[in-house]
Amino acid sequence: MTENVPAGAESETNLQVRARKLVRDYYNKKVSPVEDHPSVTLEQVYVVWFAKVLGNWKAMLGTVNSDGLYFEVTYNGETNETYVDHYAKQGQMIVSTGAIARERKERISHQNREAMSRFKAVNRLHREGKTNSEIAEELNISESSVLIALDD
Repeated sequence: MTENVPAGAESETNLQVRARKLVRDYYNKKVSPVEDHPSVTLEQVYVVWFAKVLGNWKAMLGTVNSDGLYFEVTYNGETNETYVDHYAKQGQMIVSTGAIARERKERISHQNREAMSRFKAVNRLHREGKTNSEIAEELNISESSVLIALDD
């Protein structure tokens, strides 16, 4: 495997290449023989996410193999150690933003219908000659809401 090099001595691109090499080596030595998966080349390992903060960095990687594995490479600048972990996808949950948007739209639509209903009631009661305080009391709203409705 590749020896540890302080993170500050390399560019982020070099660190990502280093992470890919570590995953390639790890996969071919630890995963491929045990799980009977084909070995991978450097070109078959890709970086999904990478972050470098001060002397530390972390990368999340995958391979082109359809085994559902992903890898996390973490460099600890304090100890000058690099860790390679691998995980298997356990499941997936889909959250539809369309359903959330539809629910929000329905809620807003309901609120708009309620507001329009109050607006019509205020205007009807005003035409009947009721005072603002009587309208507010009857509809259980503030007098300022009555004034706003009558301004429109």
